[in-house]
Amino acid sequence: MAASAGFQIGATYALGDSPLVLLTALQSSFEAWPSSSRSHLLLAPVLDATGAYTGEVVPDRTIRVWSDLDTRLLMADLHAKLTWPIPARAGSPA
Repeated sequence: MAASAGFQIGATYALGDSPLVLLTALQSSFEAWPSSSRSHLLLAPVLDATGAYTGEVVPDRTIRVWSDLDTRLLMADLHAKLTWPIPARAGSPA
């Protein structure tokens, strides 16, 4: 589908819900927002009944848009979880 539509995306890695985990569970202790990932505030867009943008904005309402996720931190967290020692269960051979 992507190639027939003119997209040449090359190698990809599906992150699933990992970016959401990065932006919530792995946030900084010192800042309200994760300091390792870049974001900026924009005026909230108005959507029509189909969910399409109308080109208008909602006055006095902002949304945070993430432009750069810290994938190094994301992958380091995954690696740490995969290499964490699993304790032996009682009654199982060591």
